[in-house]
Amino acid sequence: MTKVDPELFKYAATDRQRQIFKAVESEGSHRKAAKRLECLSSSVDQAMALIKKQAALKGYSPQHDMTHIAPDPFVVKGTSTYYDEGGKPRAQWVKTTLDQARQQAMLEHALEVASSGVTRVKPLPMPKEVCDDLLNLITITDAHVGALARKAEAGEDWNLEIARDVIIGAFKHLVSAARPASTCVIAQLGDMLHYDGLTAVTPTSKHILDASGRPFEMIDAAIDIMRAVIDIALQRHRKVVVLVAEGNHDMGSAPWLRRLLQTAYEREPRVEFIVSENPYYAYQFGKTMLFWHHSHCKRLGPELALLAATRFSKMWGETARRYGHTGDKHHVEEKEYGGMSIRQHGTLAAKDAWAARGGYDSLRSAQSITYHSEHGRVGANEFHPSMLLEAA
Repeated sequence: MTKVDPELFKYAATDRQRQIFKAVESEGSHRKAAKRLECLSSSVDQAMALIKKQAALKGYSPQHDMTHIAPDPFVVKGTSTYYDEGGKPRAQWVKTTLDQARQQAMLEHALEVASSGVTRVKPLPMPKEVCDDLLNLITITDAHVGALARKAEAGEDWNLEIARDVIIGAFKHLVSAARPASTCVIAQLGDMLHYDGLTAVTPTSKHILDASGRPFEMIDAAIDIMRAVIDIALQRHRKVVVLVAEGNHDMGSAPWLRRLLQTAYEREPRVEFIVSENPYYAYQFGKTMLFWHHSHCKRLGPELALLAATRFSKMWGETARRYGHTGDKHHVEEKEYGGMSIRQHGTLAAKDAWAARGGYDSLRSAQSITYHSEHGRVGANEFHPSMLLEAA
């Protein structure tokens, strides 16, 4: 029987949080509340933990002797409690501040609000004729949805509509051309969105970017693309594993996109997500190890292979074939480093004016790679945007 503090209810920030809180309160357990609400137990766990965190940020956490509430928009930075000789608290000093914790809480609130209105996907029929020992990896990296390129200036056109058509078209081709594998990994390897926030600039250096459409149009396009490619993969594979990785252009966008997709597919048991707040990711398929990093923090080279070996040492020791995947540079390069072959993937996006002026040309492409659970890489297929024009 789960007992909840009724005082926590006032710190539930969304209708969905309040609904989950009341269900837990009446049902007496997270599991029963999840069954009543027809959602995953993990969704209930996350919502209740978020409510407690929101309460603590405002100064309410009785188990830590925190009962002095900070007024909005302040959050509690720390407390100092004075106890008498009998061990009873007599006075408390509460330190408040406007800091990054408040910004993080606001982001989590926004994620919760967005997720509460997401339509859950109904499970799709499972394909029958697939090979359990095969996995198809399809990589989308540096798509830069929301970028603008003009043929007259950069040699090729790129905008929201073209991005949607090219990426979904590429995925349809790669899925149909790949071998009938039981598992598909969709690796969205970073820089899916061209920029974070309401201003078209890079998150860290604040370089001005050429943008196509308004921010919410960019967001809608990215969501549409990801849901479309997941549904396409489900038609040909029994299991679909989704990676939404952080890139240097979308450090803030990757977390909400991942969370939103998790919510949308929480009733589809054949979809799972690789979740990490650290920008290094791995997945084990039998004796084959797959590793990803956008390459904005650690560049392609032997140090990246060493990092994979140390961060995922157990997986490294249990596998015989290991493959790393990076993006960021927009062109293809592949080399083996100390027991891991690492491929730097190209992009489907057209170069913008900045890249054209700087002479940064690359052959646009996307690839599906087929891996065997015992023997590693056993096949691959390529897609180029020109193929989509020929098919039209």
